[in-house]
This record gives sequence, C-alpha cells and structure tokens, in this order.
Amino acid sequence: MISCATCGIVNTADSRFCKHCGAPLRAPQSTPAQGAVSVAVEPAFREKVAKIVAVLGGLNCGRCGYRTCAENAAAIVRGESALDSCVQGGAEAARQIRQILGQPERGRLWSLLWGQLTSLKLAITLIVAVLLISIVGTLIPQGKDSLFYAERYGMTGLSLIKFFQADKLYHSWYFLSLLALLAANTLSCALKRFRVSWEMIRSPVEARSQEEIAKLPTHTKLEAGEASLHVLERLLTRSRYRTQRTQAQLWAHKNLWGRLGVDLLHVSLIIVLLGGIVGGLLGFEDFQVAHKGETFSVARGGFDVRVDDLWTVNYEGSSQIKDWYTKLTVIENGREVLTKTIEVNKPLTYKGISFYQASFGTDWFGGAQLTFRIERAPSDSAGSTAAESIGEVTAQVGSNFPVDNLRVKVVAFYPDFVITERGPSNRSQRLNNPAAYLEIYNGDKLEFSTWTFAQFPEFQHEFFKENPYRFYLTGMTAPEFTGLQIARNPGIGLIYAGFALMMLGLFLNFYLPPRRIWAAAKENTIYLGGLGREPREFEPELDEITEEFKREITSRAAGEPVASGAHN
Repeated sequence: MISCATCGIVNTADSRFCKHCGAPLRAPQSTPAQGAVSVAVEPAFREKVAKIVAVLGGLNCGRCGYRTCAENAAAIVRGESALDSCVQGGAEAARQIRQILGQPERGRLWSLLWGQLTSLKLAITLIVAVLLISIVGTLIPQGKDSLFYAERYGMTGLSLIKFFQADKLYHSWYFLSLLALLAANTLSCALKRFRVSWEMIRSPVEARSQEEIAKLPTHTKLEAGEASLHVLERLLTRSRYRTQRTQAQLWAHKNLWGRLGVDLLHVSLIIVLLGGIVGGLLGFEDFQVAHKGETFSVARGGFDVRVDDLWTVNYEGSSQIKDWYTKLTVIENGREVLTKTIEVNKPLTYKGISFYQASFGTDWFGGAQLTFRIERAPSDSAGSTAAESIGEVTAQVGSNFPVDNLRVKVVAFYPDFVITERGPSNRSQRLNNPAAYLEIYNGDKLEFSTWTFAQFPEFQHEFFKENPYRFYLTGMTAPEFTGLQIARNPGIGLIYAGFALMMLGLFLNFYLPPRRIWAAAKENTIYLGGLGREPREFEPELDEITEEFKREITSRAAGEPVASGAHN
C-alpha cells in the first residue's frame, strides 16, 4: 500500500495516481528548482482535478481506461487523456471540462478531425452508403457487355451506367473510397477503445471503500459483518471469480479477456474491409460465353481454357433441369495442366482465377443457323400474280449470303420476339415467336430491310409488299452454350480470416462477459457492488449472488448443512 503525500489516502501498491485526488504517487526526482515550481502549481492542479472529478461523477467504472475518475481527471489536466474520455458523461461532460481548463469551444483541427473520424454518426452514414450501393449492385447485373445494358436500359441508361461505373460498382473508385473511409473509422474507434480494454486487463481490480461501492450503479447492502466476507469469497470462487481479500475488503473479477470481444470485432471488420479493398483494386470479374470444342484466352492469367463438353441433368421423371455441367481443360504454354468438370457452386480455380458455372442455354443470339425460303415478288409490270421461287439458303446470324446480284445480311434473330418501349426484344430463350431481321445491300448501299416471322409468313405481304424479294423463315438451329463467370479476388483470404476473427470476437462478447465485484464491511453491514460490460448489465448476476449469500448465511445461522453445488 502507498499513502498519498497530498491527501493521505491509502492506495494499492500498483497505483500510479491517488484514487482520491489524482496526485502522482511515484513522481520522478527533480532538481530543487523544478521541485519549487511543482509545489507552486500543485494547488491549481489539485483544484482542477477536483472540479473535473465532480463533473465525471466519481463512478470509477473504468470504461475510460483509468481505474478511478480521479486518475482520469489528473490525466485530462496533464493532457494525457481526451476531454470526452468519460463514456458516462459524454459530450456534456467534455464541454464542462473544457470550461474548467479554459479551452475554447472549438478545439484544434486535428482534435476536430479525430472527433469526426471516431464518430458513430460517421460509421452509420458510411454503412448505409455501402449498403445502398450494394443494393444497386444487386439490381443492376454486374460485368455484362455494353450491348446487354443498351438492350435492357436503352442508350441513355447505358451512358449513365458507364458514367457512374454501375456495371462494375464493387470495383468503382467511390465504393472503394467508402470502404477505405469505413476501415479508417473502424480503426480509429478500435485504437480509442483498445487502450481502455488493455488497461482494464493489465490492472483489473483494486480495493474500494464502502463509499466508493455505494456510488456504483449496481450495488446493495447486506446485513452481515466482516466475518461473513469469507462466505462471499467462497461463493465467488465457485462462480469462477478470482478473488482477493483483506480483513474488511474483498474484490474479485472474471472474464476480463472478454472485454476484448468488441475490440476483436472491430479488428475483424477492418480485415474484411481491407479484403474488399484489395479485391476491388486487384481483382476482376468477366463473363465468357463458349461452345463445345471452343478455346478462349484468359488474358489476365496468361493461359487458355478449352470447353471439352457441356450437358445438363434433369430431375428424375421430369423435364426440369437439375444442374448444369461443363468440362474444362486449362492449357498453358501448349500443355494441358488441369481438367475439371464444374457445376453451380463448384468452380475450377487456377492461378487464383476461378471459373463458375453461371448459365446454360441455346445460343440463339450469336450462333443461330437460320434457313430461309426465298421468293421473288410478283411484278405488276409483267402482269404476273405468282411469286417466283429462288430456293433455300441457310446462314448464321451476322453472316451474308447472295441473292441475284444483291447481298443479304442476317442482322438479328429473336427466338421470342416482342416489342417494348426500347424496341425489339426477347421475352425468353424459347422459340415462342421466332423472328429475323434482314438487310439487303447493293454493294455497300442499303437497298431495303425486312422482318420475317416464322409463325406469320403473310406479314411480309402486308407490310413489305413493295420489296422485290420475300424471305420466309422455315428452319432454325443453334448450338448449346455455357456461360462462365470468371473472377479473381485476391482479398478473399483476408475476408475469410476476418470472418474467423469475428466469430472469436462474438464468442468472447456473448459468452465471456467481463465482471468485477467489490465488497467492504463496516460495522454489521457489507457493501456489495459490481460492474459488467455496461453499468446496469450486471444486475441479474449480482442479485443471484446476493440471494445465494443470504441463503448460506441463513443456513449457517440455523445450523443446516450448506449446499456445495456450483453457482453459474
């Protein structure tokens, strides 16, 4: 024990400052001149400390990182603790302390920035912004080509999507900036809190007088003398508390490492955010449509991939598709290095690049083979009423074929044609309303264009009767394709590590709540109080300990045997 030279209060041996007045207990030796100055300023120091202690309330909850309000007050006067370090007092206490110290209402720029960076309002704002962008990212398909967005949203929508990088939101500069700012906010809060947690663990509990215990938010009085403290000590030991006791005082603690649960949650969130930033900066997502036997290059990986086979499996006794499968072979420097059959949620991964089975279907858009029956329209000048058959032609979408001295281009094919506000479109990939759009050129000059519908051949008679040729859509085939999502996310390891650390933090936070208990005997009364994670959070457990203590004291007084079961 150490007696304070200023006020005479006895403190524990490991105390750095007096728990009553805040004066240093182990002041460094100084020269005589320095000592004279120290004596001169000591009264002013003690006066400021006393005023700040009055503002802080003397709860001594330890949530500021100091064991007593007096220690925190002394640190505030010396500039070692923040003005808003008292969790209970909050902004109002900080304002009053600033007046006591004679500081202006607006602090220095760094203090203002630090206050904003550690602000809960900033954290909530950033989280809401990240969530809103993520929602937009789920509504707008990511990583598609420009034709997809133009067809779905029109040219104006395409321009807006490209301007706001909405086709790659999770790699956009503003989304990554929000993640970085949220990581900085979380790191700042973690640093601010960790000092408090570490101080609590390093110097957990010291004795408190009955007056100090009576100031705790959770306390009670027991009608028993100091001789009964050993009963209370045994009860706490059975409840896994670490106890210390003098003749008239008892103090105990358990699960103080559980205080780090929230700190670990902060750190885990930082790691997850860093994983997202690394993935956004160094990762990518592409989409590849490929046919059986086709080989495509993965430029960012420096290798090729060949589609060996692709097929579907239906549910037994049903035409409903159960799963898609694609057999892929990785080729590097002309050598086959890896072959694997992928399915949904079971990708192939090589050099950190993963190939996911994303879609499957019939390639009516890029690979359709269409058969046209061609007729020359009857000529009014010749007085003919019958059309002249020219023959049949099979051509692929995007290709050309000759008719007389003209060139016919198969511009587009729609398996399930429908007119929307944005023009022609598809309702589905099924052949419900097949239609083809053709352009006829004389050299490089467009002579005319026409639509042909497989189910409505007379359409050309009514709407394109001035055209000299009629094209009837009589057949259509297309190869099956596999849709592959190609992605690399170098931050995924960090995300998994952050998630594992988050589970540990949640375990500590929910299953190992920190507990501190004090008891002091005076005459025939024991003052008992404690603190949990929050000032009032400890009440149920303290009530349970109190009832158990009363039962044991009553049993001893009646001469009954005392139960030795463990207290949870």
